[in-house]
Amino acid sequence: MRVNMQDKVRFILQRHKATRDSDELLVFKFWKDEYSKIYPGIPFNHQPVSNVFMLWNKKELTHPSAIMRARRKVQEKHKDTRGSLWYKRHSQEEVVKEDLGYAKRVRV
Repeated sequence: MRVNMQDKVRFILQRHKATRDSDELLVFKFWKDEYSKIYPGIPFNHQPVSNVFMLWNKKELTHPSAIMRARRKVQEKHKDTRGSLWYKRHSQEEVVKEDLGYAKRVRV
């Protein structure tokens, strides 16, 4: 049975709270899981970076942007997966919209 990417990301976010505020750590945990399925019994932590990038280049590891996109979707839908940075970013949403010129304008 193939696991949906968002389900896998949600599982990691729920199990490893530090991944909620760190895309780098989330990608690491995601790749570690993928690697263990490709090469069971060989520790991912001991692989040279060049090997990891070769696997990524051969598309055997999921692209980081896809993992991060899935994280954004999961955190949008499931409050229990949000970290403190999510709340910090979203508390400034109106200010950013105003700075970008997207603020609601009152018509007279």
